[in-house]
Amino acid sequence: MNPRWTLLLLVGLFVSSCTPDVKIFATKAPELPVDQVKTLIFEPFVDQMGAQLAVPGRSGSLISNQGVAQLLQAEVLKGIAAGGSYRIVPGTQVQGKPLDLRTTAILKAKVRYFEVNQPGADQVFFVLLAKKKGLEGLGDLAVMGTAAAIERAAESSGKGFRLPVPFVETAGALEVDFDLVRASDQSQLIPTQRVTAYWYNKWGGHPDRSTINAQMVEGFKAKGTGKLGVLDQADLISKRLQLKRDDPDAFEAAGYHLKQDPMVPLNPLAIRSRLAQQVSQKFTKKIARHEVEFQLNLASGDGAAANLIRGGAFEAAINRLESLPTPLESGDLYNLGVAYEAIGERTQAKRKFQQGQKQDPGNGLFKDGLKRL
Repeated sequence: MNPRWTLLLLVGLFVSSCTPDVKIFATKAPELPVDQVKTLIFEPFVDQMGAQLAVPGRSGSLISNQGVAQLLQAEVLKGIAAGGSYRIVPGTQVQGKPLDLRTTAILKAKVRYFEVNQPGADQVFFVLLAKKKGLEGLGDLAVMGTAAAIERAAESSGKGFRLPVPFVETAGALEVDFDLVRASDQSQLIPTQRVTAYWYNKWGGHPDRSTINAQMVEGFKAKGTGKLGVLDQADLISKRLQLKRDDPDAFEAAGYHLKQDPMVPLNPLAIRSRLAQQVSQKFTKKIARHEVEFQLNLASGDGAAANLIRGGAFEAAINRLESLPTPLESGDLYNLGVAYEAIGERTQAKRKFQQGQKQDPGNGLFKDGLKRL
C-alpha cells in the first residue's frame, strides 16, 4: 500500500477510535473579578510602532514594525460581545443620556507587533540514487542515522547535485498590554494584562536553515502556531469531520471543503489575523463570560437514551431517562446529568451528578461532571 494512504488510514482509525460520543458547551464566568461593571467602552487600541517587545526563547527584544491594533480591536469586540457580559457603547452617552460612570469601564490596549516575511532560495543538495550501486556504501550511510550524514558523504563522493530551492520564511510576534479602568475615576479594575501570541513557519528551502536568528526561531517554534503535530492534526481532522456532519453550511463557509495545500505559504494578513484571534481569545475569557467546549464519552447504560444524546436529541433523552424505574443505574444517572448540562440546565445537572456521587462514590465521572459545572 502507498505509504501516504497507509498514514491517512492510520490517522483515520486513530480519529475514529478517539472521537468522543458527544460535544457540549459550558458557559464559564470571567477568570478575573470585574466588580460592578455593566457597561463597557472601547478606547481605540494603540499601535506602539518602534517599541520593543520580548523575544521568545532568548534575551533581547524585537521592534514593532506593523500595525494590527484595529484588527485586534475588532476581534476583542466580537469576543466580548458574544459573551453578553456587558452592554458595549461607543461613548459616555447613549441616546443623549449620560451613562452611570461608576458602573462603566473603559478598555484600553497598547499593541506591539513584529513581523518578518522573508523570501529567498536555499542551495539544497540532492543525493543521486539513480542506480542501485549509484552510491557505494549506502547501507553503511543509512546506519549513520541522519539525513545530514548521508548528504555530507554523498556530496564528498560527488553522488548528487545542488539546486536552488525557493522558500518563504515567516515569523510574527504579537504582544499586548490590556488595561480595564473605571470610567468615573480611571482606577484599575484588574491588573494590566500582558497577552502574547507567536507564529513561525518556513515553506520550501532547506528545513534546517534560517535567515532569522537561530535562538529566536527555536523560541518561536516552541510558543508558536506553525506546523501541527500528528495528534494536533488528528484532533483538527476530527473537529472538521464533526462540523461537516453537524453543520454542513458552516463547514463550507469556513472553506474546509476546498483543497488546502500545506506547501502554499500563508499571506501576512492571514498570520496577523490568526495571532489577533489568539490574543483575543486569551484576554476575553479573563474579563467576560465565555463558552468552553467539552468532548465527552457517555457512560454505559440505556442504549436508546445514549443514542439520543449522541444525535443531539437531549430533551428526548431526558424524557426517556426520567421515565425509567428508579433508582437509576450509575451510567444512566451520569448520562442524564450530561443531557441536562447540554441544554444549559446546570442546576438539574449538578443535582444528578451529586446524586450519582453519593450512590457510586468511586465513579470519577460524577466528580468530573461537578468540576465542569
